[in-house]
Amino acid sequence: MKSKKNKLFTLALVAMTMLFSAQIVFAATTWSNPVLFNLNHDDDYWHNNLSEANTKTTSSTNYDVYNIAQTMTVNPSFRLINSAREARSSTINMPNPGYQKVGGGNTGTIGYAYYSSTKPDILQTSDGSIRLQFKSR
Repeated sequence: MKSKKNKLFTLALVAMTMLFSAQIVFAATTWSNPVLFNLNHDDDYWHNNLSEANTKTTSSTNYDVYNIAQTMTVNPSFRLINSAREARSSTINMPNPGYQKVGGGNTGTIGYAYYSSTKPDILQTSDGSIRLQFKSR
């Protein structure tokens, strides 16, 4: 009887581990590849990156952005754009390095690719860079 309980417990533990691992892999694949922006502090325009896309997979109007690292002293703005460089989300200030933030106003269409766009903050006094990842949900 005890041996049967141990086998059942082991089987349940393995099944739960596999389910949890699958969720981690799925979540990891929804982020874009890292994107690097080099921003001039006096630029008063959006810098678009069309080399790294992320496909919208849900009807959510939210999106996520993760700040990997930055040399800027003031966090720049971020938004999603389409391949025609048109805004497809609301604008948010980037989170601090090592953190992620949820933005809204994602008007993208499921199955289409979206890209990242950043703009330096008006208070930024020197040139800098930011490395980020995003997902359009």
